[in-house]
Amino acid sequence: MLIRIYLTLFFIVLLPFNSASADTGDVLKKFVAPFYGETSRKTLLTGTLLTTFFYTTRKTIGNPLQKDMAEDRPMGNLAHFGDTMGQMVPNLAYIAATHILRNKGRNRERRNLMFETTLFTALTTNTLKSVVGEERPSGGDTRSFPSGHTSNAFAFAAVVGIEHGKKWGIPAYALATIVAASRMNDDAHYLHDVIAGATLGISYAYGLNALNKKSKGSVGFAPYEDGGMFSYTRSF
Repeated sequence: MLIRIYLTLFFIVLLPFNSASADTGDVLKKFVAPFYGETSRKTLLTGTLLTTFFYTTRKTIGNPLQKDMAEDRPMGNLAHFGDTMGQMVPNLAYIAATHILRNKGRNRERRNLMFETTLFTALTTNTLKSVVGEERPSGGDTRSFPSGHTSNAFAFAAVVGIEHGKKWGIPAYALATIVAASRMNDDAHYLHDVIAGATLGISYAYGLNALNKKSKGSVGFAPYEDGGMFSYTRSF
């Protein structure tokens, strides 16, 4: 939990919103990116319907399933791996690797897409947590809906799938599925929480990808070329 909060704040603090190049309209478009592009809209609609279904049937389907997993802990030590992978670890590793290799192929675009997808998915996830205020199945002060670990993991998986195809996309989605299952295994989330988280991550990846392709140039948040600080950049 502390690592996830730290990493989320890391992204927020590094955003230079006072930059003269930052266009508020472009930033707002990024926030509603899931509504851009056919795939992102279909993902958002399907995920919303599934989330609604499993929320309304939670007493007969979702909650008993979550309770059984939390009691039996079928994932064993794999759940610890899932917990770690859901804390933006693969996302940050991908951003770092593509930044280091930014002059090769499409790595600049890949870096930007992963950074934007991770950022806006995390911001939206944490906003919804505050607004909805659902208590976790295990109790505690932190909120449950939607699952932040799951949204992080599926944001990563979707970008990998978009940029690298099935060869790397399938393993990335398998990793994200492990993360989602680990949240129920650890008594941290309900089924509808993880479905909502997956929906956010995937829809933001496809939406931002579609939005960036429609724009005249590459508009987005990215690292400065000399490393370190992240900034809002626009290139044509």
